[in-house]
Amino acid sequence: MAEYEQKDMTASLFPNDKGDNEKRPDMTGSMTMDGTKYSLSAWKNESKAGKKYLNIQVSEWRDKQAQSNGATQAMDDEIPF
Repeated sequence: MAEYEQKDMTASLFPNDKGDNEKRPDMTGSMTMDGTKYSLSAWKNESKAGKKYLNIQVSEWRDKQAQSNGATQAMDDEIPF
């Protein structure tokens, strides 16, 4: 599958499998602004007045594969033998 190159000042959100954890975001994705990539997380909400909206959180981009490899590396470094 070809890698998608996101254009500057654009964002993409995709449905997220929440599994058995209701606190996980309903949607996840990424955005690029001024050449910097960010992670997006979004939750579906409803206001007291009954209007539906998305609550969106923006955070530093973390490559999921690098993040999981880093966790494995950190565990290996802690073994005393």
